[in-house]
Amino acid sequence: MRDFGDYLPEDPIVPDSERKGCSALTAQVGGKHYKALAIQPAEYCQRNRMPYCESSVVRYVTRHREKNGREDIEKAIHCLQLLLEIEYPQNDQADPLHGRGETQPEK
Repeated sequence: MRDFGDYLPEDPIVPDSERKGCSALTAQVGGKHYKALAIQPAEYCQRNRMPYCESSVVRYVTRHREKNGREDIEKAIHCLQLLLEIEYPQNDQADPLHGRGETQPEK
C-alpha cells in the first residue's frame, strides 16, 4: 500500500480501492457489472496474455446482460471482425500491420 502523504480523502487521483485498502481486483469504478463474477475479465485476460481484440470480446460478452445488452454484443462482433481482418486477411486485403494478405506474383 502506498503512503498517501498530503492526499485528501476525497482526492480524485487516489482510487477508492487504494484509499479503502482493498484490491483493485475486488473494486470496480463505475457500475457493478463485474462485481458478482468469479473472476474479473481483466484478470482472466492478463493471466492468459490475451491481446486487445480478444480481451475486448471477453469483456463485452461477459457484461452484456448486466450493462449494455445488444450494443455490447455488437461491440464484441466488431472486435472479432477487426481480429479477422488483422490476423486472417483475405487475399485481396493487404494487412499493413503484419504484411500478410498480399498476393504473391505468379511464377
